[in-house]
Amino acid sequence: MLRSAPSPGDLRLALDAIAAASDPKPDGGPIRPSLSLRCYNLALNSLAKFGMIQELRNTYHRMLQDGILPNVYTYNVLINAYCKEGNISEAKNFLASMLNAGLEPDTFTYNSLMLGYCKRRDLGAACRVFVMMTQKGWPRDVFSYTILIQGLCEGRRVDDARKLFVEMPQCGCSPNVHTYTVMIDGFCKDGRIEDAETLLGEMSGRNLVPNVVTYNALVGGYCKHGRFDDAFRVLEVMESSECRPDCWTYTELIDGFCKHNMVEKAEATLNTMREKQLAVGVVTYNVLIDGYCKNGNVDAAFRVMELMERSGCKPDAQTYNGLINGLCLGRKLHKAMGLLSKMIGVGISPNNVTYNLLIHGQCNEGNINNAFRLLNLMKEIAVAPDQQTYSILIDALCKDGRVEEAYSLFNSLDGEGIKAGESIYNSLIHAECEAGNIDAAYSLINRMKLEGCSPDSYTFNALILGLCKQTRFPEAISLLDDMLEKGIEPTTCSFNILIDEMLSKGQAADAKSTFDRMVSSGCKPDATTYTLLTRGYCSEGRMEEAECVMVEMGKMGIFPDVVTYNTLINGYGSRGLLENAFSALKSMIGVGCKPNFETYSNLLKHLCKNNNAGNVDAPKLWKVIDIGTVQELLEQIIKHGSKPNIDTYSALLKGLCKWGRLEEANILLAQMKENGISWNEHIYNCLIDCYCNLKMYTEASALVRSMVESSHLPRLESCRFLLSGLCDGGNLEKASSVFCDLLGRGYNYDEFTWTVLMDGLLKKGHTAMCTEMLSVMKEKQRFPSPHTYASLVEAYPDVVGGMVGNEA
Repeated sequence: MLRSAPSPGDLRLALDAIAAASDPKPDGGPIRPSLSLRCYNLALNSLAKFGMIQELRNTYHRMLQDGILPNVYTYNVLINAYCKEGNISEAKNFLASMLNAGLEPDTFTYNSLMLGYCKRRDLGAACRVFVMMTQKGWPRDVFSYTILIQGLCEGRRVDDARKLFVEMPQCGCSPNVHTYTVMIDGFCKDGRIEDAETLLGEMSGRNLVPNVVTYNALVGGYCKHGRFDDAFRVLEVMESSECRPDCWTYTELIDGFCKHNMVEKAEATLNTMREKQLAVGVVTYNVLIDGYCKNGNVDAAFRVMELMERSGCKPDAQTYNGLINGLCLGRKLHKAMGLLSKMIGVGISPNNVTYNLLIHGQCNEGNINNAFRLLNLMKEIAVAPDQQTYSILIDALCKDGRVEEAYSLFNSLDGEGIKAGESIYNSLIHAECEAGNIDAAYSLINRMKLEGCSPDSYTFNALILGLCKQTRFPEAISLLDDMLEKGIEPTTCSFNILIDEMLSKGQAADAKSTFDRMVSSGCKPDATTYTLLTRGYCSEGRMEEAECVMVEMGKMGIFPDVVTYNTLINGYGSRGLLENAFSALKSMIGVGCKPNFETYSNLLKHLCKNNNAGNVDAPKLWKVIDIGTVQELLEQIIKHGSKPNIDTYSALLKGLCKWGRLEEANILLAQMKENGISWNEHIYNCLIDCYCNLKMYTEASALVRSMVESSHLPRLESCRFLLSGLCDGGNLEKASSVFCDLLGRGYNYDEFTWTVLMDGLLKKGHTAMCTEMLSVMKEKQRFPSPHTYASLVEAYPDVVGGMVGNEA
């Protein structure tokens, strides 16, 4: 019964049946004999196989209560189970019990301990156990070597793993298929594909047949480095052999395509899996969803999620985390928070990754107070904040200039049981360097060393930046040598900081010298490096050399980004070369690089100058520009072979709306309608804010209604602006109507309460209206969490309404 149990549930039933049979009878009847040692060992082994650790411990204690003495096999099962979980301390407790019982550990015991230490990334201890085995008289077997080789590979000590692998035959222990697979995987993850291929060739010489895991490691290695032709060659070998590609083979391909911005090919691979009737699992779907999100196509990610659900595959926490990350990256935080509510509603518990993503999203939008509210909410539902949580918050406080608060939070970490890591120290060091407090930064470095944290490239980059800001370039450059002496490679960012600061101080020759040093050191320039050089040449009017930089980027396989193009366009415009500027815009659009608000602002600025309107500073541009110049911009875009699209109009309307230029905005909106271009959320929000700034609240209210009817979500900040304005003007009925329109539209009601009620209406003294709105939320069952409601009442005791909280 125990041996044949096919699942944890069946195993529990079997154990319950055996326990019932051996328990004393309530009527005082005869007690059945307890289980034998063999039976208990079989039960323990089955529980270990299914990872049922609590049941394993309970069964072991029952065994002792029954007077059954464990043997070596018993302890080996227990030690191995806890080591697989990475719980080495509990495994050592069982080892101590084993020794106290006069039993000797054997090869299996030592192998298990090595596995446990490797799981804990304590490779030093694992190596000591490896040495101890022979000292205690126990031979190492193929598992001993394979466990340690895998641990070393996962710890990025591939050369040490290779030495051990080569040593095996000399010690009378031949590597098996699993050993080769582990070593091949280690080489692939370390970028040493040729070494992996050599090992694969060795296998056939030793009559070892690669299995699907072996081939998958190689496919993953090729995909990681963009060698998709080689990956498909391996697939062909697999197809022609008995070792057919499995779900993981195709998942490696999908992951590789996503990481190389080839998401359409990734989805085509998913479709191939479905055509081959492979059971596509949640991991595969999650990889594709994550790929779309990181490539900025969240709509496609949601489409994949719908396909996933239609296929009978349930999304998990990682699915939602990927989508939340995509929404945060796309600055759609209110939708990300709404997804948190949906996640909880379908019974999936958010984890600390979920909350860290949302806290990071709130911080990026400047909503640091909401980030701390999320932290409190997280604690309230027993999701433990981790080092990453506090790192995000401390970094946000530092960047917002709230350095004292950052230190206060930093000093509270011990009480929270959190160890400050390198990233937390680096945020504080960067803040001190930004403020010119280099001595304070060095004091922090000394403190971090005492705490067991090693300064890294980020630490040194902060110091380099601080010294550059004080024009202490020789000291900053000497830090590059200090880094090398400490075994820390200067990064592209290290050199970029120096080049940027040198160029900004007019030291072009020093910047060029630093660039040459960067290249000669083997550190590859990136898009930022080339953008800095382009900006330097443009500022000196050396446009031909700036163009050469763009050509060089292409040769190096580096794609110019929006900042690079904006720099070049501004350079052309500053020299009156508008034809070149618009040609650069055409090239930009042609390679799929989206122009942004700054792109169009630069072009308009130079058109104004060209039309003898004089030099106009960017901040004032949208206040004074006439609609004729805006129309000229659109005509020039068309003349140069491009077509104004939603992004073009969105950027132009943003500038006009910010300065209340409603008449001009309406002209563009009419053009959009003529061209069949629908509004997006950004345009709606810009117009709502514009109407509110002009105190045209009736028009803003109508736009909100139109927006929600079009399945768009207004920004909560826009909602706060509108509702506060309506209440300020005494138009309470309209405010209530708008509020009701917004409920049930997919918002997270904690964030809704924080942003609209607490930071909006209540701060402006509209307590009665807020109370009424809370009552409406109660009636419509749109609850904030109990913690949020309690915080609201604590901060604003006059708020009443008797609303019963529930989880948001």
